[in-house]
Amino acid sequence: MKKSLLILGAFIAFGWSSYAGNNYTFSYETMMHQPDGKVKKQKTVDEKADRFVVEVDNAAQLDNTQKSTVRNLAINYFTKQQELAVQHKGDKEKMRAGLINLRKELNEGLKSTLSQEQFEKWKAQEKQNKANRKQKKAENK
Repeated sequence: MKKSLLILGAFIAFGWSSYAGNNYTFSYETMMHQPDGKVKKQKTVDEKADRFVVEVDNAAQLDNTQKSTVRNLAINYFTKQQELAVQHKGDKEKMRAGLINLRKELNEGLKSTLSQEQFEKWKAQEKQNKANRKQKKAENK
């Protein structure tokens, strides 16, 4: 009996130590609470930048050098966005002003990277996405 309890204890200890050694991390800072009560993990800057490149590419058919440049612009934008969120936590007006300036900077970078036709396609797609978000928001109310 003692031997079986000892073996069982060893298995539990070994299992726990192997589980604890897997570098599982949990942080409330990387979690977003959804209106329906669910919790969603926030995307990293790289994930956001990759998604942005895909969206611009779908709208404007980018070549490889443009994709690389747009990705760098997006990484810069999302990094500064996170820094603004930390700096102006709780001050919506300063945050909004900072985001407007960041968005202008991103659009200027996109204008210099994309052709006029590509930029117009991107802006049209962006306008459509905004209309879709408004409609979805109205449906959820």
